[in-house]
Amino acid sequence: MTLVWLVLGFAAFMLLIGSVHLINRYAVERWGYEPFSAPNTALMLIPSGLLLSLPSRQAGPDTLAAGIDAATMVSVGIWGLFLAAMFLLIARRTNVWVALYAAPLLAVAAPLVFFALLYRWLVTPGAPAD
Repeated sequence: MTLVWLVLGFAAFMLLIGSVHLINRYAVERWGYEPFSAPNTALMLIPSGLLLSLPSRQAGPDTLAAGIDAATMVSVGIWGLFLAAMFLLIARRTNVWVALYAAPLLAVAAPLVFFALLYRWLVTPGAPAD
């Protein structure tokens, strides 16, 4: 059963990375702008890190009974501001549909996208990003 989950996880990862390259290529051809560019992806590492650090803060057995602490609320608020700002930036330069896909993906999975794009940029020297 573990092998099945491993294969499914790898397939989901490959679909995610393939969709990132497809959206980038489409946006460059249509609007001349990459929604998953290096600056966008690097900037979204901050809120993605905030989001990924939340479970470690809420590790106590009575956390749900005690409620959410102020640091968690601030982290979620900052994450939401980054998400809204990136959505507006991408929607202004492309369209709303591209922004609806790219901004939440960057807000949650920026480390995966960043290292996948970095790998592609490093293995294809002299070639355009997409």
